[in-house]
Amino acid sequence: ARECWEETGYLLSSAAHAAIEGGARPVAWAPQSKFALFLHELGPEDADLVARISALGGPPNPLHDSTLERVESVPLRCL
Repeated sequence: ARECWEETGYLLSSAAHAAIEGGARPVAWAPQSKFALFLHELGPEDADLVARISALGGPPNPLHDSTLERVESVPLRCL
């Protein structure tokens, strides 16, 4: 949950932060990259999260990850 919160520039709602922290969600594992993708459906309080991050005008949180260029919203059916 902390990583998600940091990567979104601390703009992730407290409701989403708590839900990610407290629940077992689906995980997609990419063994070639050694990355795990934790899936979480955002609620209405985060419907504009991508727009709020884009409004920052740069990486969401360059202090914690200077390589993250942007955040995209992807419909669950496309994953």
